[in-house]
Amino acid sequence: MYLSKVMRESATSLHQSPGDGCYIRGLYVEGARWDMAEFQLAESRPKELYTDMPVVWLRPVADRRPPTSGIYECPVYKTLTRAGQSAIHSMHDLLYDKSTINRSGA
Repeated sequence: MYLSKVMRESATSLHQSPGDGCYIRGLYVEGARWDMAEFQLAESRPKELYTDMPVVWLRPVADRRPPTSGIYECPVYKTLTRAGQSAIHSMHDLLYDKSTINRSGA
C-alpha cells in the first residue's frame, strides 16, 4: 500500500528523488481535472476530455489499513484502452492522502 501526495512543484523543478518512495509524472485524468487553486479534483472544463495530473509522490507504507469511507476508487490505466490487464493501480491508493473530490455524483 502507498500514501501519496499531489505535489505543487512541477516535474522540472524536482531535481532530486524523494528520500522515500518515488515521484510519478505523466498521469492524466479523463472527464475531470486537477484544480491547482483548490488543490483537488474538479469538474472538467468544456471540451476537455483529458487533463494532466501534477506530479504525485508515492510513499510505501507497511501494514497500512485501507480506509472504509470517504474514498472514490478509480483505476489508473497505462493505455487509453480501458480493458483487460491495462489497469496498473487504483487512484484509491494514489490519492489516499484524503484529497477531496469536488464533483457532483462522485
